[in-house]
Amino acid sequence: MAAESKLRGLRTRRDDKVANALARVLSRTLGEEGAELVRREYLSLFEARKLADHRPYLFSREEAEDVVSRARKLLRVIEEI
Repeated sequence: MAAESKLRGLRTRRDDKVANALARVLSRTLGEEGAELVRREYLSLFEARKLADHRPYLFSREEAEDVVSRARKLLRVIEEI
């Protein structure tokens, strides 16, 4: 949601499209490699959310803390846009 709110004019909510748009915007400041890392992390976190929401899977406390930590780091990067 944070990424979508920062990407003006984005008319999709599909995870891959948002990740690609985010990488395009961030490539100006982070370079191509940094933007690609952010894109992959966004998609990885989106997959974790789908796993939690749509599958009979429970995250362990450690896994959940790791996902939350990664999400916070990504949010800080997105907020810099």
